[in-house]
Amino acid sequence: MTVVGDPGMWSDTLPDYLIPRILDLITETREAVEKPTPTEHEVPITRRLRRALKQAKDYQRLPVQIERESVEDDPSTGAELGRIDLKFLPAVSALEEVYFAFECKRLNILENGKRRTLAPEYVMEGMMRFVAGKYASVMRHGGMLGYVLDGRCNDAIRLVKNNIQKRWRL
Repeated sequence: MTVVGDPGMWSDTLPDYLIPRILDLITETREAVEKPTPTEHEVPITRRLRRALKQAKDYQRLPVQIERESVEDDPSTGAELGRIDLKFLPAVSALEEVYFAFECKRLNILENGKRRTLAPEYVMEGMMRFVAGKYASVMRHGGMLGYVLDGRCNDAIRLVKNNIQKRWRL
């Protein structure tokens, strides 16, 4: 698993010590989860990952709750904005709005015998949901988990970066 970015940037969302521990938990636990098939869908993969994360966080005594497919509602209208794939909440907090969210997306899948990168979907249906405030609207940060189904992580990262640059002419 590859982590892109600096976890220190997220220290204002939860207590300073939790974000690096959550990222370590995901990185370490992911290796123990059954590998997905090239055609597997996101929900079963995330379900297996969450089960393994819950067991590992209990073992490590990490003080967080982990939710899957948590509904995110607009705070002013109550309308459903979307569902957060993985949500880490401090075990003790009076504020529902304090959490760290991950949107999970598949990359490099096999569909009808052909490889599809899904990099555009990762950017537009994943990353942009944070930017547009559909997920973690009151939080400054969130994370993305890319399930690289063909195991070619460097290729998937390159394709996502290229997609971002192409869309925003960076």
